[in-house]
Amino acid sequence: MRSFRIVLGAGVLVAAVLALGILLGWFGSHQGPPEVKPIAEISGQTNVTSAGVDRPGVFKKRAPSRAAETGTDASTATNLMADWEDKMEEVFDADIDTTEMAKRFLDLLPKFPPAGQKEVVEHLSNLLDDEDYPRLGQYLTNASMSPLVLDALMTDAMDRPDSMKLPLFLEVARNADHPKASEAKETLEMYLDEYVEPDEELGDNWALWETKLQEYLKDNPD
Repeated sequence: MRSFRIVLGAGVLVAAVLALGILLGWFGSHQGPPEVKPIAEISGQTNVTSAGVDRPGVFKKRAPSRAAETGTDASTATNLMADWEDKMEEVFDADIDTTEMAKRFLDLLPKFPPAGQKEVVEHLSNLLDDEDYPRLGQYLTNASMSPLVLDALMTDAMDRPDSMKLPLFLEVARNADHPKASEAKETLEMYLDEYVEPDEELGDNWALWETKLQEYLKDNPD
């Protein structure tokens, strides 16, 4: 009788263990795979879509650089002198005459950022003789120059001989993409007004503009 109870007890214990194993297996099969979070959610990086909603997994677009805001190409901006004020002081402090000073400023001009270029142009207005002006005047026709610098160049050009400034103004006027095109055209109109017949319309007839300019320069030599 005692042997029967021992066998019976062992059977019940085995059955209980089997039932517990089946129960644990059932729970495990119904929990599903663990949640996998997006990489961006883990790293905390999100992106604002056009609808204004954060979308995980996409990086935010980098804000425009200062060079882009000013219209300066980034590769060009890295080549410009950050210490341009110190470079200008070096020229002023050098024991040189005004001719050499003007030459050094002309060499530095394309290496400076717009603020420095403007200051250089203003100094060159006083330093540079008319015979050496073409090296500075060439920048006036460059439509990619900063409007700040072009303003200084236009101001300087107005004090130069007509034979130097007016051909430059014509070249600027005929370039519709040049920031100073309208201003240059209006200036030319004032100089050439008496050379335009009542029935003539210069408009964008640049060949006719050139003819009128040559007539003016012939009658008004420097």
